[in-house]
Amino acid sequence: MARSRLRKPKTRRLAYAIKSIASPSADFDTAAREMAALITSPCWLVPVPDSTGNTDANARLASHIARYVASAAGTAQVVKAIYRTHPAIHFNLFSLAAIC
Repeated sequence: MARSRLRKPKTRRLAYAIKSIASPSADFDTAAREMAALITSPCWLVPVPDSTGNTDANARLASHIARYVASAAGTAQVVKAIYRTHPAIHFNLFSLAAIC
């Protein structure tokens, strides 16, 4: 989503909500509908792992997006092709290291 759109409270709430697999399906559906409109088909959707290596929430979003792309007479396939072998270091730790 465009940076300027994240300034809208509803968009910001939605962006944070879809980071969790436990979020309501309606949140994933709303985000997927907007994102699918930006995709040219055919395409591959690759869920990116979060900082812990989990792809569940992004895979759920990708599946919703694929359904919208397919309903617009296109094709989209979800492929889990990226895996994180170690947890990511949070960027705040880099800032703290620079201070010390």
